[in-house]
Amino acid sequence: MNKLFVVMVGVALAVSGFSVAQAGNAENGKTLFESPTFGGGTSGKTCASCHAGGEKLSADLFEREKHSVMGKEMGSVADIVNVCIEMAMKGKAIATDSDEMKDVLAYMEGLVKEKKE
Repeated sequence: MNKLFVVMVGVALAVSGFSVAQAGNAENGKTLFESPTFGGGTSGKTCASCHAGGEKLSADLFEREKHSVMGKEMGSVADIVNVCIEMAMKGKAIATDSDEMKDVLAYMEGLVKEKKE
């Protein structure tokens, strides 16, 4: 019985597109989103400086396969975050699979979800 339950949960997670390994901590993501030192930022800007409350984040941000930012094509939202870290915040890109990136993406997903509702 336990094996059947585990298999059913695994299938449900796979079908929903949810991955425990990729889930981030949105609360920590909010802290990073509002931190001028996220990604080693030195400009004094934060993600929230340009995107307070999800401003300028499109409602389909996490649904698109390709993104274009400042004329550059990017494949993921994490790539966009790194462009902002490097350009606006004057920091250094962070690993796209890092806990910090997962956390800030989890927070951003919440902001985008609020825009849809």
